[in-house]
Amino acid sequence: SGYLGQFVVAELARLPCASKLHVVALYCSQKLEVPPSIAAALGSFAATKTDITSRSDVAALLAAIDGAVDVVVHCAALTSIAACEQDPASAASTNCPAALLDAVGAARILYTSTDIVYGGEKAPYAESAPGAAEPLNEYGRTKLECERAIAARWAAGRFSILRCSNMLGPPSPFTPRRTKFVQ
Repeated sequence: SGYLGQFVVAELARLPCASKLHVVALYCSQKLEVPPSIAAALGSFAATKTDITSRSDVAALLAAIDGAVDVVVHCAALTSIAACEQDPASAASTNCPAALLDAVGAARILYTSTDIVYGGEKAPYAESAPGAAEPLNEYGRTKLECERAIAARWAAGRFSILRCSNMLGPPSPFTPRRTKFVQ
């Protein structure tokens, strides 16, 4: 339920089928507070504190929702390149959370990755070109690791990977108190 996750929830609420959607937004530290109009547009909405790196937290979450997960939109990440370099284990477990991926194996998954998997030396990039993905830092390596893990576990058509570049945009839709020159 970070910056990107807030936009995902807002857009889900705008879909014609929104009243049939049961959305569970996960957060680690700051609870997502959605406007009542957004929550009312959805079939149901819950913001749940869950450590996606913890098998017990993920199991408790799935038990609470009867394990019925159709789609996972995975927006969580440890995005600080410095933090990833200082603590590669934390970067790996957050950016490629085996606990979550193992638990929701039957669901479709949309994984948000990064263009940092490319490394910046051989632009323009063709995804199919040998050696196209050569990350230069731990953040890029952990995101590429997760892309590969997802591609190995999910059948074609059951997953999508979006390689986003510099997440810039308007202020967060549900947390206007976050005011930064560049969001």
